[in-house]
Amino acid sequence: MNKTPRLLLATVLLCPVLLAFAPGGSKLVFAVGEGSTKTRTFTNVVELHLDDMLTLMNGEESPVTDSEMSVESNLEIRVTDQFLSMRDGRPRKLRRSFDKVVQKSTVEVANPMVDQSFDTHYSTSLEGEDVIFTWNPEKDAYDVAFPDEEGDEELLIGLTEDMDLRSFLPPGEVAEGDEWAVDPEALSGVLVPAGNVKLVPEDARAAEMMGGMNTGMGDFADWFSEDIEGSIKARFEGVRETDTFPVGVIAIHVEITNAVDMTEDAQAQVEQGELPPGVDEMEISALDLQLTLESKGTLLWNLQEGCAHSLEMKGEFELSVDSMLDLSMQGMQLELETSMDLSGTITSTARIE
Repeated sequence: MNKTPRLLLATVLLCPVLLAFAPGGSKLVFAVGEGSTKTRTFTNVVELHLDDMLTLMNGEESPVTDSEMSVESNLEIRVTDQFLSMRDGRPRKLRRSFDKVVQKSTVEVANPMVDQSFDTHYSTSLEGEDVIFTWNPEKDAYDVAFPDEEGDEELLIGLTEDMDLRSFLPPGEVAEGDEWAVDPEALSGVLVPAGNVKLVPEDARAAEMMGGMNTGMGDFADWFSEDIEGSIKARFEGVRETDTFPVGVIAIHVEITNAVDMTEDAQAQVEQGELPPGVDEMEISALDLQLTLESKGTLLWNLQEGCAHSLEMKGEFELSVDSMLDLSMQGMQLELETSMDLSGTITSTARIE
């Protein structure tokens, strides 16, 4: 082979990298190759402590008002995605294998009536399963199915295709220092990776105890929905070299608030599940959540392969919960009103290989 074809071949192979360093700016685009496979690991660690609490029982302050409480939750999701076909910078057809989906929560409570700590482990029937996402242009959305159309279709409800973090990308070429706004809904791709993966507690006793404290409060899938308000700002910090490929560096700043009315969902859980120990009847007439998140992080974008490489984010989280319950216990009728303020941190990571 003479030098000219060799130079031409080298230019073609290096084209994506050369474009990333073009004088007009850097192109941060999602452009994985058709037929390629990526393994993604997402983690979320939440650490909260109780700042303030007021509990009224039939209008009188309850001893549990003087409580201390801490909550720690660890979620890990690892999937392997095979891009069967592509369209306009996103998958047309994607096969996802749920390799690992686990969550552990630790709650510690101390007050004049109780002093205990307990762990709750969560798992899902999706672990070990494969799911196919197929773009449906008529619906402008993905159809979700099991490969052989055999499986519990309830598990498919609420799953989301985008684990690429492509929602954080700029609308066009960017130069170092350029900033752009990101749709706040993009945060769901970080805090609720893969969507609603149907995690359920493995320990029924722990679930009952958690239900007595926290009935129907939901999780990130409920809290960071399409109704979230606030802003996400992204800034291009330039290009960095790794051992194997260049990455575009995106700094992310999140300021999000949301108000969530969980009353209806909470009451439905009460009617479908088991009541806490000692409770004969329970009706939830109000369960309102207010949350605030301010977070900063860095997204590294693989310029050679056109996909995310890693994400690191950490933020300050505040959660206020106001609830009203009517209880029947041992022949007594009780009206229980509780207001809680909790604060702490959320740490999120993603690794794509």
